[in-house]
Amino acid sequence: PTLVAKQLLSFMENQTDGPAQETIPYGVKNGIDAWHKLYHKQMPEIEHQKGLLMNEFEGMTKAKSIKDLRDRIQDIERITSLWSELSGTPFDEEAKCGKLRVLVPEEEFNYIAFKAKDCDSYAELVHMIETQTTDQRTGLMKGLKSPALGAVAAAAEPAEPATPYDPLSLIHI
Repeated sequence: PTLVAKQLLSFMENQTDGPAQETIPYGVKNGIDAWHKLYHKQMPEIEHQKGLLMNEFEGMTKAKSIKDLRDRIQDIERITSLWSELSGTPFDEEAKCGKLRVLVPEEEFNYIAFKAKDCDSYAELVHMIETQTTDQRTGLMKGLKSPALGAVAAAAEPAEPATPYDPLSLIHI
């Protein structure tokens, strides 16, 4: 075996853990053999994880509100980045754009439909949606309230005085 193969085996023996650690020492002659064995043992698991991510991606439903849309955008980012890490290739931009166009609530899609058709990249489409759904005065997505304003309004309302609990008041004669 070459020096690289020996170094690779030493590295893999020292750096692997769990099921991978158990896979390497049996019937392995060098690092390249260990890499090959580990790759073929772990590959079905990776394909299964990619399939689960694609099922989650395809199963996403139309957003009902702006806040729900924001959550869907974050889900798309999470799913596609995990899929890309597993596969070692970037996720298809057209699929991301197409899914996002489907997920936009109808009342918001009416404002961006013509511009959305011209978007070539997912990042451009997300930017356009965020621009269209952001309140220019507050900088928040439409429909969301600023936490500071809500706290001030709650503090301005007088609280009702607490009445002591009297169990005898429940008895009516």
